[in-house]
Amino acid sequence: MTSTESLSSTMHSPKAKEYKRSCFQMKFSTENLPQYLFDHETVWPEMQQALVDCGWYDYSLFYRDDGFAVGVFRTDTSGFDEACARMDKTTINAKWQSVMSKYTPANVVPIDAAKELALVTFIGVCILSCKPLSLFQNLHCA
Repeated sequence: MTSTESLSSTMHSPKAKEYKRSCFQMKFSTENLPQYLFDHETVWPEMQQALVDCGWYDYSLFYRDDGFAVGVFRTDTSGFDEACARMDKTTINAKWQSVMSKYTPANVVPIDAAKELALVTFIGVCILSCKPLSLFQNLHCA
């Protein structure tokens, strides 16, 4: 079986997990923006692993210079609250949240200040209707 065939069979597998898209907003202090950005560009490997283990997949964090930030991820949990609850059970998350609290306006644990955003619409490609052209090309939908 080629890599392309393997990818195709995985995409069409009836046993594939269903993922929910999740999004949240938060506010951080801009007093030390360069260090905040550096800390988030170099997330500890243990923290990265905990996120995956707790159902945070394809996690991205976006920000504006005024301290507004938006996090987006896919999860196999029931949603944002359950994904956060799973993370709350890890030791590494407690350490990360403690270190990152210096960047929140009131020195609160960042995830406690986060507010979930509701999904209004999603316009995207349904992975089940896509066929890979090759490993080096984008997916093509029929």
